[in-house]
Amino acid sequence: MNELEELRETRVSFKDLFEFVPDALVVVTREGSIVQINKQAEIMFGYSKNELPGTAVEVLIPERFRELYIEHLSKNMSSSRPLESGLELYGRKKDGTEFPAAVSIGQLQTEKGMVAVSLFRDITEHKHIEETLRESEIRFRSVVQSAIDAIILADSDGNIISWNKGARIVFGYEEEEVLDKPLTILMPERYRDAHIKGLERVRTTGKSSYIGKISEMHGLRKDGNEFPLELSRAAWKAGDKTFYGGIIRDITERRQSEEALRASEMKYRGIFENAVVGIFQISLEGRLLAANPSITKMLGYGSPEELIAEITDFRKFFVEPGSRLQLLRTIRTGGILTDFEAQIGRRDGSKFWVLMNATSLRDSSGNVTGLQGMWMDITDSKRAERNFQGLIESLPDAIVAVDKDFNILLVNAQTEKIFGYTRKELLGKPYDLLIPERFREAHARYCADYFSQPSIKTMSLHRSAMAKHKDGSEFQVEINMSPFETEEGIIVVTDIHEITRK
Repeated sequence: MNELEELRETRVSFKDLFEFVPDALVVVTREGSIVQINKQAEIMFGYSKNELPGTAVEVLIPERFRELYIEHLSKNMSSSRPLESGLELYGRKKDGTEFPAAVSIGQLQTEKGMVAVSLFRDITEHKHIEETLRESEIRFRSVVQSAIDAIILADSDGNIISWNKGARIVFGYEEEEVLDKPLTILMPERYRDAHIKGLERVRTTGKSSYIGKISEMHGLRKDGNEFPLELSRAAWKAGDKTFYGGIIRDITERRQSEEALRASEMKYRGIFENAVVGIFQISLEGRLLAANPSITKMLGYGSPEELIAEITDFRKFFVEPGSRLQLLRTIRTGGILTDFEAQIGRRDGSKFWVLMNATSLRDSSGNVTGLQGMWMDITDSKRAERNFQGLIESLPDAIVAVDKDFNILLVNAQTEKIFGYTRKELLGKPYDLLIPERFREAHARYCADYFSQPSIKTMSLHRSAMAKHKDGSEFQVEINMSPFETEEGIIVVTDIHEITRK
């Protein structure tokens, strides 16, 4: 019996253990010839138990790893160490496919001599998990590094172990400056004692009232300047250690915006409260949403709160039904009211006139939700307007107002009487309708010069001022011209006194 056969006989002494090991076992001689394999090796490599004995062990190893494997095998056989592990390479199946394997090599003293036992473990799944974890870590690091917020991780002692680009921008430190440094370097002195006590409490009790919550505090930059920040904390266990994570957002601009908004609100609140004009907001249904003190006083109520509480439909204040309908139409269509005059009824039943400008209220989606506007009391100006109109109508002379294009804007009753035209026939018509044709060209030049240098002037009888009646007859007149400035420009008011009957 040769040495190989004698060694093969030794398998009976450890057969049970040999077959039930969950990894592939391959027994080889000092020269690297396979003596025997177990059932798991048959499954792993695809060979039957009788195919491999006497075959060089390299058949189970891809060519690129054979030298490494033989080196470790020889080293183990020549040393006193019973087991060498930690070797990772690839195994090769009978069909030529490869798989990652962890290999441990041990010595076994038998009656026939020393042999090596190679334990092969298929680590395909392990490698897949490692690769998945590696890809996950790469993705995590990519997300963390690209985040505009500071993302900082710390160990159970509160020392920094991870520092992203956002943290560098927010705090001003490079990563190598802060790794293994305490988190306290990032916070003003007034926060540090509470932070240290909080860490100790978590280590002792495992509990924290801040984990999972968002809070606002101040951070400390590398240059020593403080800034407001928003902090979201997290914690997790890895073995017996606790790790912490924080997402930090610099809210300096937000605080400045909030402060600017508060200042703006205070300013506009002051305007709203102290404006002499009435300011209001109403819903689509006409419910009063907001009212300032001026409109409250105009309507005869004691306070804006009382007004809002009592009024369910703001449109009822409008005396004329037509005004209510126009207001309703403006609200529904999202339109605009400009210089809209309306008569309003007070709480006590008295009435007054307002000039109103309003525009639609819209939500964030652009949908019309109501109307906001302001009005001013024009009762006195309306009264003055009526008085002025009454005065114009009662004058014994004809009053004609014309614009720069010499079109008639206004006439009084005496104009109708003297010239024989109705008011409707004159308004909007050229002024030279009232002048004999032979004087029109010269009169037009005179009026053009007058508009360029307006002043109070008299065209007397000696200047042969003549006017023309609707029936074509002519009569002498005395004309007084006065300029009047309006928002639309200069208009000329002409007083025409009939001389013929004087």
